[in-house]
Amino acid sequence: MKVILLRGEHDNLTLGTILFDRWGSPTHQQVVECDSWQEGIEQAGDGLLVLVRSGCIFSDWFEFKNRINNYPHKGIIAHLTRNKGFDDQCLVVDSTLLHLVDLRTFTFTVPTQKESDQNIHHDYTPLWRILEDNQLVVNFNQNLRGIKQFVGYNHTPKIEFTDYTTLAENQLWVLNNEPIQLIDAKYILMPGSGLYWMKQAAYTNSKIKILDISNSQVLFCKHILERWDGHDYSGFAKQFINDNNIKHYQPQGHFVDDLPQDFHIHWQSRTSSVSVHQGDIIHHMLSEDTNYDYVWCSNITNYKWGYLHHTKQEFKRFYDTIPQNKSVIS
Repeated sequence: MKVILLRGEHDNLTLGTILFDRWGSPTHQQVVECDSWQEGIEQAGDGLLVLVRSGCIFSDWFEFKNRINNYPHKGIIAHLTRNKGFDDQCLVVDSTLLHLVDLRTFTFTVPTQKESDQNIHHDYTPLWRILEDNQLVVNFNQNLRGIKQFVGYNHTPKIEFTDYTTLAENQLWVLNNEPIQLIDAKYILMPGSGLYWMKQAAYTNSKIKILDISNSQVLFCKHILERWDGHDYSGFAKQFINDNNIKHYQPQGHFVDDLPQDFHIHWQSRTSSVSVHQGDIIHHMLSEDTNYDYVWCSNITNYKWGYLHHTKQEFKRFYDTIPQNKSVIS
């Protein structure tokens, strides 16, 4: 299954619900972005294609794929409108049947032979349609519509992703999942995840501002600054997790750190200045005057939370605010 996204106002919102699953893990779904359906079809190639317009969002991409794979269709699932064509917010079509679809007018290239009297909802959404060449076209049923929504045409999203955002804003990252390098800079902005900021604080005299969307991460960073002596980071982290009943943390289960043996000496004698705040780095950089020498971006523009809260234009403006060679991007 390949996805073709027709670019528009809500690209990041759509991408954030396809590139990541319900809980924010990468889906590794192939997505072709295009400015015209024809362009996207040429790039996508053969197979079962899911055409989505910017603003089409999914509460659970894997569940959507599973239901499509088990749906009783014959190669075309469309938002059928009685006695008319179809809505282009989402269309599932096998590439061998594309000749039956006119994407310029959102109609079919052959007339309708028969249409179901039964409706999916209201009186203008037939359950199925048979084209003149006996090709069956089925409508998206209520189960599929329950995990898919279109927020274009000034619609307000009903899918709020509350479960996911609650998790992301309370997640604790004990270790980094990207390489760590020390930065020679006077003033650094970074999230509070993992060991990165601690190494920077211990081995340099940088001024560090930690800004993180997660309440648990902020509490952990403050706890480290106030209570940790630089020994046994793993044990210290596990005790914090237990004492604060942290349910969502990474990595789950057993973890060890890669701190040098002499780390505690540097940590206890550190001269760096560290402040910790809860917030969004992208919003901060776009809305306030800043004078950082370096910004560690980590994966904030490759993270579901970032996609759901920022547009593509904001991503670009964010990177434009950072001087060249003055950011670390994982």
